[in-house]
Amino acid sequence: MSNFHSFYKSYIDLQKKAFFNIETTHRCRLQCPFCQRQRKGGKEKVKLAGEFSYDSFRKVYDFTNCINFCGQISDPIYHTNFLKILEIKKNEYPNNRMYIKTNGSGKKLSWWEKAYDLSDKTTEWTFGLDGASQNTANIYRVGTDFDNVFKVMQLGVKKSLDIIWQFILFEHNEHELELAKKLSKNNGIVLNVIYSNRWPQEKEHLGLKKSSLQKEVPVQKYGLKWK
Repeated sequence: MSNFHSFYKSYIDLQKKAFFNIETTHRCRLQCPFCQRQRKGGKEKVKLAGEFSYDSFRKVYDFTNCINFCGQISDPIYHTNFLKILEIKKNEYPNNRMYIKTNGSGKKLSWWEKAYDLSDKTTEWTFGLDGASQNTANIYRVGTDFDNVFKVMQLGVKKSLDIIWQFILFEHNEHELELAKKLSKNNGIVLNVIYSNRWPQEKEHLGLKKSSLQKEVPVQKYGLKWK
């Protein structure tokens, strides 16, 4: 029995170091065609989901020291009051890590000022922009606002925060990769180039194709942080 208790304690201690990925809400303003929300009946099912409560947030942070807000069916910033979550994290869990992945669209700069003021070096912001211009980025992330999101990223850098630009490489945006690398370098933003594993057969008629550069450009990060 003593061996079991020792094993169980080691297991719990290990789990406390795990990377918890959490949905904050059921909302997202974009219409990305490969998203689960866009599947038949997807939006109706997603709307049945609730929101991440502040008490639940505290319970998770009481157990682990790292939370990843990367919505698979939603976007974390569209929680009814995501600023409150940031406030709780800053005041009650200052040493815990938080990773936030968002499309970044739809919020005013005044909202971002508040969000960034509630963030610090234990908080990492990642913005999804699959292109280096509005026309290209909007092909997959339908409804994005490139200029606004880029200003938001620049603001984060000015606040001395860790800002990452996530660039999913498609055939339709690979011609802007070098421009994205230049923009990120000139603005102190880390560019993270990745590839999607979502290619649903029922969406083949949309003509969204994998990048031909996939073998030539490995998944990697560019930017001042990795110099």
